[in-house]
Amino acid sequence: MRGRLFKTAGIGAVGVTLFLLHVFVIPLDVLWFSVLRRFGLG
Repeated sequence: MRGRLFKTAGIGAVGVTLFLLHVFVIPLDVLWFSVLRRFGLG
């Protein structure tokens, strides 16, 4: 039961972090293509 709670909280935290990053820092599509370009994949 406790492990499931931690997994759910972790997934929620990652989701909220991505949302805040998208809204306040850089859109996720721009970030994604920047990462791809950095690794030579795009």
